[in-house]
Amino acid sequence: MELKRKKEFYSKNKSIARLLEKYTANVIELSKRQIQLVILFGSVARGEWVKGSDIDILAVSSNKDSDSINILNKAKIDVSPLLEIRPISTTIEKFTEGLRKKTEFYRELWSDRIVLYSESLFWQLVREGNE
Repeated sequence: MELKRKKEFYSKNKSIARLLEKYTANVIELSKRQIQLVILFGSVARGEWVKGSDIDILAVSSNKDSDSINILNKAKIDVSPLLEIRPISTTIEKFTEGLRKKTEFYRELWSDRIVLYSESLFWQLVREGNE
């Protein structure tokens, strides 16, 4: 299901897709795989993107949020002149807790999401969040 959503989004948004792939690859490389899940959400994921829209990215890691946000900001240097990426960082524990509590943020994330990296971990955490 997630792969289908991602492919549909990429086919409709080829220029953004290439930059998101580059950004995601930078994130994973710079974090030495400590960032384990990357999700696009918000207006861009909904297909409501207009010129000047920021691109909302959630990165889920095994580290502290503060470590990850530095990596996320460094990773956007290559694509930042072309896209306004707004990264948000959380830990696996906080992500699972947010899913469990069904906060407004996580309800929006659930409905808009496009998993850019690690679909299998996404579904594992969804199961844990529903227990």
